[in-house]
Amino acid sequence: MAGLYHLVPDNLSGGILYPQNELKDRIPRLYTAYRRKYEGRETLLERRIPFLECIWNDVLHLSPVHPARIRKALVQAGFDTQPQKWFENPVAQAGFNPDNSVIYLHPGREKGNFSISKADFERFDQAKLAGITEVPKATRKYFQMASAKGERPFLFNFIPHILSKGNLPISILG
Repeated sequence: MAGLYHLVPDNLSGGILYPQNELKDRIPRLYTAYRRKYEGRETLLERRIPFLECIWNDVLHLSPVHPARIRKALVQAGFDTQPQKWFENPVAQAGFNPDNSVIYLHPGREKGNFSISKADFERFDQAKLAGITEVPKATRKYFQMASAKGERPFLFNFIPHILSKGNLPISILG
């Protein structure tokens, strides 16, 4: 079974990964720091996530694509990247299921369009994860375009995500 991956935060504090909105009260300095990555995209933070009855920042965002594959696509596009530390999340141990997680298909949109719809999501299904392990062509093309323009890319653009409502104890992470 493939894993789900989460970048180890630079400012990791404590033994639990929290969704961004939980950090607001628990660790305000981290909340403020992580919120900065949404500058210019603030409307996305209030988007409702179908099936989970919560908003974008009430969930953890995980990638089913192995980080080494993402890094390789960045390097092939011309980026000089250093290896980063990642948590590998065991799906069974972490309790990912259709009641607390969804698959966000991350379809392509025009730049600046932060809308989402129910059609962008599927209920979590562990069997579907096996089919989401490669860096999509749209992501590779986006990396190449960003490289040509000298822009810093969003690492997960067009890569399906698993959005999970709840916390993850670091003790179960690899």
